[in-house]
Amino acid sequence: EKLSEATRYPMKRLIPFMQLFTLSCEKATLLMEMDNAGELSSRQKRQLVMHKSICRLCKEYHSDSVQMDAEIDSMARQSLDHNGSNFEWTDKDKHDIIQQLNAYACDHGPVRSSSSDV
Repeated sequence: EKLSEATRYPMKRLIPFMQLFTLSCEKATLLMEMDNAGELSSRQKRQLVMHKSICRLCKEYHSDSVQMDAEIDSMARQSLDHNGSNFEWTDKDKHDIIQQLNAYACDHGPVRSSSSDV
């Protein structure tokens, strides 16, 4: 008696389901930045939660990303308080941000300091 393909290969039935919830780290990083901006759909949020539950590095990256966004927002608010409403990042501001990023750098290496990278 011949068994059906689904019976012989039960994992094949799981693949479409798993693809709904699995992301590459690159895609997860994009979703994390979109999440920081408040632009995720409920499906994307579920995908991100699932990915971070199995990927420690992405979980740490997201935590660091949220912290860096908060610090940059704080720096911008402080500068607005001192300079009025015409806020622009100065070269010193950019340099300070790069220094702080490098102080918290993880496995991805240091941030380059050329003006095209900022």
